[in-house]
Formats: sequence, C-alpha cells, structure tokens
Amino acid sequence: GLEGGEEPEEEERTGEPPAAAGESPQGRLKDETCPAWRHKKKHLFVLSNAGKPIFSRYGDENSLAGFMAILQAMISFVQDSGDTLHSVRAGKYLVVFLVRGPLYLVAAAATGEPVAVLAQQLHVFYQQLIAILTNAVERAFLKSPKFDMRQLLGGTAPVLQALIKSFTWNPALLLGAIPPLPLPPSARKAAFAALQAVHVPHLQFAILLSGSQVVAVLSPRNAPMHHQDLLLVSNFVQSSESFRLSESFSPVCLPQYNPAAFLYTYITYVAGGVCLLLLSSNPQSFHELADARVAIETNLKKQSVINAITRMNADPLLQLNKIPA
Repeated sequence: GLEGGEEPEEEERTGEPPAAAGESPQGRLKDETCPAWRHKKKHLFVLSNAGKPIFSRYGDENSLAGFMAILQAMISFVQDSGDTLHSVRAGKYLVVFLVRGPLYLVAAAATGEPVAVLAQQLHVFYQQLIAILTNAVERAFLKSPKFDMRQLLGGTAPVLQALIKSFTWNPALLLGAIPPLPLPPSARKAAFAALQAVHVPHLQFAILLSGSQVVAVLSPRNAPMHHQDLLLVSNFVQSSESFRLSESFSPVCLPQYNPAAFLYTYITYVAGGVCLLLLSSNPQSFHELADARVAIETNLKKQSVINAITRMNADPLLQLNKIPA
C-alpha cells in the first residue's frame, strides 16, 4: 500500500544510494512493494477498463499490473451497483477516480489537495492523452478491449511527466487562464501584425511563445483557441528538447477544437526561448509554413519584438509603475 512520506514532491528523497551506471532511477521504483515507491507523495495511474496498465508516474507499468487490477476492480464493483466511484481515503492518501470511456485515471495524493483539484488534474491529463493520440484511441478499445495503448505513447513520457510536475507550479492549468508575457502594447501589437501578415492555405492557428508564457495567438474568427488547448500544446512543445534543435513538423490534436483530428504543427525557435508554432490542417504544408516562418521572423526582428521579449525575460518582475495606463 501507499505510505505517504514527508519528502518534497519534486525532488523526492528515497534514502537509497544513487542508481548504478546504466540503471534508471525508475528501476528502483519498480512496483508497490518498493519502499521508495510507497513513500512518493503523489501518484497518477492510467489503465483501461479491462485493467490493462497504460501509465504510471512512478514504477514500471507491467510490474504494477496487479495493483492496477485492484483499481479496476474497485471502479467496476461500484459501477455494477449503479453508482460512480469518485474518491476514497486510504490513510494519508486521497485517491480520486475519473472514468473517460474505456480509460480509467486515478490520482493518489498525500499532498493535501482536495478532490476537486485532483479530479481537474486528471481531466487535464486525459486531455493531454487526446492531444497526443486523438479520441480515435477510444474506438480502438471498442474494437479490442485488450488493445495496448502504450505502443502509441512511445516517446511521450517526458510530455506526460512534465504535465504532472506543472500541476505543482502552474496555476493556469487549473484556473483556466492563459499566462501572458508582460509586454508593452506596441510590442504585442507588432507581434500580432507579424502573424497576420502571412497567408498560408489551411493555416488554422499561429502561436508565439516565450518559454511557457504567451506572446500572441492568432485564431480563426469563428473558432478562437481554447485556453486548455493552448496550454496543452505549450506543454507538448516545452517538454520536448528535440524541438529546440531544429525546425520540426508534428501532428498535434487540440481536444477542444476537434478531438477527432490532428493539426500539423510547424515548430521552430526563432530566438532563444521564443518559439513559433504554425498549425495547419494540411499534412503536406511543411514547406509553405517554413516560408511563412521566414517572413514572420523577419518582421518580428524588424519591429524589435524579439528585443522587447528579451528585455522582459531579463527583468521579469512586473511592477505597478510599469503597467501601461
């Protein structure tokens, strides 16, 4: 069972020597029988309605199959009685359940967070899964209850782990807020103008980010970007170091915009931590978007937007006397 140690959540101490060369730290947290695993203050699990393990924040999913089967049995027992299992208390741990079609999401936390907060975190985590796979994954489970979803999630562990960590420091995810980068109005207006100046067929959204903060977002008039979609795509980009190395073209689903389809996202860093994302419905639009990037980057530098962002990042504290009247 879970024991709930008192160590800090982000840099949790196990009281064990460092992992040997070639041994993953997760190897020491293989399953629920490991003391270090039981002392973690916050767990998150995803499993199928057949009890098949899909994801665990800590440990090895295969080794946790028995533990997840117990979670599945708890949910199914309550469902069979015509009710829904929302939460249970297990010692220091509050265990919260969320059912989304064939997927069961479970949070077990000894952090003092209430049911509503943990349930919202599970909902956001589910949305990140849909952003990676679209809701076609639900149809796959309908065709085969034993479908192994993990094979489709290969390589996305950093995205999912980063999202869980962000629950401790990024209130925007739970408040439904967009974290803007404070900028002079003239700089932000110039950023919007640079995005609006390009005309690419099938371009749906254009986003300019500085780290996890938003500089500008360009959306269709009849379909403004939902704040949750913006936060999920930002987490997807910010948690993948490979995007910083070169321009990339990756399918991303925006669950609030259309959970059944991908948008094809051109991702590039135009300067330092300033990231440009161009989302198109055309999977063959890479070269057109790359050309648009050149024009946008030229205008951003010409209008000193990059300089304004750099200055703000160098002096990030927002003071009342710096707020434009």
